[in-house]
Amino acid sequence: MAMDMSYRPARAPLALADRAIGLLNAIPYSVIALIARAATFSVFFRSGTQKLSDWNATLMLFEKLLGMVLVIQTFIYPQAWPDHIQWLAFMFILLARGPGKVSLDAIISRLHGTI
Repeated sequence: MAMDMSYRPARAPLALADRAIGLLNAIPYSVIALIARAATFSVFFRSGTQKLSDWNATLMLFEKLLGMVLVIQTFIYPQAWPDHIQWLAFMFILLARGPGKVSLDAIISRLHGTI
């Protein structure tokens, strides 16, 4: 009975990647959604606290929000797209998969027996 003593170095990185993917897949979606909501909250909370210093300007900003976002992103802060892509990605995860089990939506649904 001959033993296979050949060394296969190419398999080690693949095994490590498979292990990492397995560990990441074991994370419950509710934890991912909670982190995404916290990240999105922090962006909007910081923005909101800055806007409170000039309430009239804030109200005017929200009246023209969509147009202003496009103008600001395109002409004023075109270099800020990496930041905006990040928080858009957080929100897209929540839009596509829902808020998760650790959310007000889930609590309300459980209270009303809709889950």
